[in-house]
Amino acid sequence: GEIDKMTSELEAVRAGADSAQAMSPDGIPVIDEQEFSIIRNLKGKKKSYQAAFHKRKMVKNEVSYMKSLVKQSKLKLCSQFLDWYRATYGDAVGQQQQHTASANESAQKAAAEDDVLDDGEKFDALERQKIMEEDPDSLAFFNARKTMLATM
Repeated sequence: GEIDKMTSELEAVRAGADSAQAMSPDGIPVIDEQEFSIIRNLKGKKKSYQAAFHKRKMVKNEVSYMKSLVKQSKLKLCSQFLDWYRATYGDAVGQQQQHTASANESAQKAAAEDDVLDDGEKFDALERQKIMEEDPDSLAFFNARKTMLATM
């Protein structure tokens, strides 16, 4: 960016002035006004870059902190909702899991009774069994969606 451009300009000025570099009585090289101006501007740009970089770093840290607060708040909300739900309706979550397990057992029993089920019922039983193996909590959603689609 600008800092690289100014550094290149400074190097070019120094390369042109190397042969005719004036020395002070103490042996220290004397720089001309143009080189001094470039050095001053370069230092100013570097300071402003460092300040902007520091500000960016602080904002990134703040964003990270805010994300962790959001995640923590979501977990707290879910936990409080679950506590409220259990207090209001009892431990229906455990009953749902028992119901899901019994639905899985009935699907397995139905699969064992091949002569009673037609092809559609066999397919439904296999779908339910597959869902129970992959994600048991999604069975209620699957059944509700299937019922909704059937009524359309």
